[in-house]
Amino acid sequence: MLEADASPGARADQLADVLHKGRLLETLQLLIVAQQSLFLWQRLRLVQVQTIEPQHLQQTIASARATLSEQYTADTDLAARLRQILDRHAVLSPGEAHHKLAGRALTKHRDGLAAMVEAFIAARNLQIEQWTGARHATLGEAWSAARTRTGAAVTAGRRRLARGASTVATWVEPKQPPGSDAADPAEAGEREP
Repeated sequence: MLEADASPGARADQLADVLHKGRLLETLQLLIVAQQSLFLWQRLRLVQVQTIEPQHLQQTIASARATLSEQYTADTDLAARLRQILDRHAVLSPGEAHHKLAGRALTKHRDGLAAMVEAFIAARNLQIEQWTGARHATLGEAWSAARTRTGAAVTAGRRRLARGASTVATWVEPKQPPGSDAADPAEAGEREP
């Protein structure tokens, strides 16, 4: 099981398990065999209907096309989701950019798993857009992300401090008696020459 919130080292171990246990490869190969069998069965069905019930041939062709189209769409979605999982799970984020050893292991295992996905795509003859794969965050990107977060924290802290100071000032400042228009004596003393 792939845990997206695991540390880079744990994610590398998870990918190694998926790669070396071979269950993903076996599953994709079984899916290919099942799809080929479905295609052959549909062809045999069409030949049988053409021979025995030619009046139902057009309906059977439409049914076979719909079934095969659904399977093709499902396989395309599966391949796209596998790519997304690999891009998300096997790549260092800016906060993890300093995990260089884990990043190498992630890249190695990602390449092996990506080859499996590409083999599945080729075997099913899926028309999927070009996949360049995600890349690990660099240390520069990590510093930039840290600066952004730090700046946001400083700004938020200053705002809280200003609100607190404003509240304290209202507590400390003496209140004028109602109906009193007299200016503050300190201010009045400053104005006299």
